[in-house]
Amino acid sequence: MGTSVSLQKFSGSNAISSADLFGQQCNNSSVDVTAGDPIDWLKLQAQQDFSSFKIMAGETWKKLSSLASTLMSNLQEEMLNLQERILR
Repeated sequence: MGTSVSLQKFSGSNAISSADLFGQQCNNSSVDVTAGDPIDWLKLQAQQDFSSFKIMAGETWKKLSSLASTLMSNLQEEMLNLQERILR
């Protein structure tokens, strides 16, 4: 009888929470989700991803620049060695 009496208070409801069903007090002030929250989260995630991408691109550019510089130095050195051998 107690179960049917407690369930009668939900008749006509479209939905009930487990806190309502079990008679628990629920503090909804900490759960204030708005439609903009997921968008704000996606925006923050995109900004972090873009920032990481810029850092990786900068590091890659430095490595490629260093590699090109080393390649040019080695090429110039080989050209000088070749010239010396030809002139002997």
